[in-house]
Amino acid sequence: MAFAFDSKFRSGSYIVDFLCPSHRLIVEIDGGQHATQSLKDDRRTQWLESQRFTVLRFWNNDVSGNLDGVIETISRWLLSNPPPHPNRPLQGGGDSKVFDVQSFSPSTANSFLSVSASSW
Repeated sequence: MAFAFDSKFRSGSYIVDFLCPSHRLIVEIDGGQHATQSLKDDRRTQWLESQRFTVLRFWNNDVSGNLDGVIETISRWLLSNPPPHPNRPLQGGGDSKVFDVQSFSPSTANSFLSVSASSW
């Protein structure tokens, strides 16, 4: 099963790292600066959730050091949560990439998460 993701998607005044429009799933990859701005991140997450998004957050060192675990967490969430309403898909606005959970490999994950960790 494949899922399309947009990168750098704008929602309200926020730009999120990755969005799976069909499932209203946002994946955020946080750098070290987020350790000192948890209140700001909490407000951001609360607002996104008020817009019916689900937000999964990962530290960038998890992506670089445990990519398989990160992708497994995202895959499990997608496979266990059906799209909220198939007749009203959210239209993406960033650069779309397709993530196929059945043919996952480290090289496809690296392609999917091609934004450098330094930009997070």
